Amino acid sequence: NVDPGVPPGDLLDFNYTAVFLAPTLDLRDSALNPTQGILVTSEFSTSPSTSLSDVQFWSARGRFSYFFPFPAGIVFATSFQGGIIAPIKDTDTIPIALREFAGGTNSVRGFKFESIGPKVNGEPTGGEVFLALQTEIRFPIWGSLQGAVFCDQGGVWFERTRVDLTDLRYAVGAGLRFVTPA
Repeated sequence: NVDPGVPPGDLLDFNYTAVFLAPTLDLRDSALNPTQGILVTSEFSTSPSTSLSDVQFWSARGRFSYFFPFPAGIVFATSFQGGIIAPIKDTDTIPIALREFAGGTNSVRGFKFESIGPKVNGEPTGGEVFLALQTEIRFPIWGSLQGAVFCDQGGVWFERTRVDLTDLRYAVGAGLRFVTPA
């Protein structure tokens, strides 16, 4: 469902076969509502075969999250994530379905889902590189109700060789959370 103004090559139907490695280190006290510890995730993948794939690329993604408890149930949480994808061999442009995007709950809150970065006719096209930093202070309000104040920033760049950190987008806000067992 791609806008017709997206440059040629982005609308291709394509097949690919990729191999990947995805190591994770999880030292948090809770996977659902962490109050201390670190989480490091990463994924490295490649699709180098011209006989098994219509598109050849390599990509790397990662996230580092840190949680630090303060007295009275206050938690400082921060997360840095990024990703890069690059064409190799006969591939010139990464198809839109494989590109990096940012915006929304899990990257830069305050922006619509996947809305940050290059656009064609107002529609996001994604890019070869994304970076996002989320920082927040969580605090208890009453029972299972929590509050949070946050500052997020991030960006997406169409070409991996043209990253300009002055293009980062920022969002500051506050929120409420109701902690449940699920």
